Amino acid sequence: MPDKQYLLLGDNHAMSADSRVFGFIPEDNLQGAPSLILWPTGDRWGVPAQKAYPLFTLPRSIVWLCFALFVAIWYKLQRDKRNRKIVFKKTA
Repeated sequence: MPDKQYLLLGDNHAMSADSRVFGFIPEDNLQGAPSLILWPTGDRWGVPAQKAYPLFTLPRSIVWLCFALFVAIWYKLQRDKRNRKIVFKKTA
């Protein structure tokens, strides 16, 4: 593997366009920072010794707001469904 270049693999090997298609990725093209390194084990395992990605950013806030609205609407619908009374009507 070339120095300062990384192999990028997608999670869906059959449909991912990753390093098997377009080759190694230069380090300058990488953005962000990992929160935790699980593989490979060894000296790099665990929380990396670098500045973490900011917790609150506009894109993350939008995603969490949408998720919270979805959960609130789902909860209200479930609660209303549970509290509905069944009305039996007499037929002549």
